[in-house]
Amino acid sequence: MRPQRISAAPDHEILPPLDFAESMLYSIINGEPESITKSAPLGMLLAFPALFLIARCEMPGILSCVQILALSASAATLVEYRTEHGLWMLAAFLCVFFVAIYGLCLLGEIMDPNRGNSPLSLVVDAAISMSVLQTHIRFLWKTARLNCQLPRA
Repeated sequence: MRPQRISAAPDHEILPPLDFAESMLYSIINGEPESITKSAPLGMLLAFPALFLIARCEMPGILSCVQILALSASAATLVEYRTEHGLWMLAAFLCVFFVAIYGLCLLGEIMDPNRGNSPLSLVVDAAISMSVLQTHIRFLWKTARLNCQLPRA
């Protein structure tokens, strides 16, 4: 008679281990065009009401909402980057445009004398919006590069 093998680990797992490198959030942070274009409508649906509430209640976070809205609008505009020739020029223009918009909005927030929020809230909002801008630039760069490599028809 053979002895039974006793193992401490079960033969099956209830949930597979979450691999962050393969998750949707990682691909969005990394600027992957497929993930960002799929999540663009959700970003717009969340950013519009948040932007309205933040502006209405005079809360911090307007820079972050503007950047999320800009990223979602860019993704919705560049959805056909794999088939439509010439969208790399639009991606380059959007990159320059939204970096300038970020700089002007940040300057306006810093120079606003009537701002009742604390400087810490401005720093946190600027840091979050900068990370969204970094994702936005990665997305536009990858979209422009992939679109530029399309074969000529």
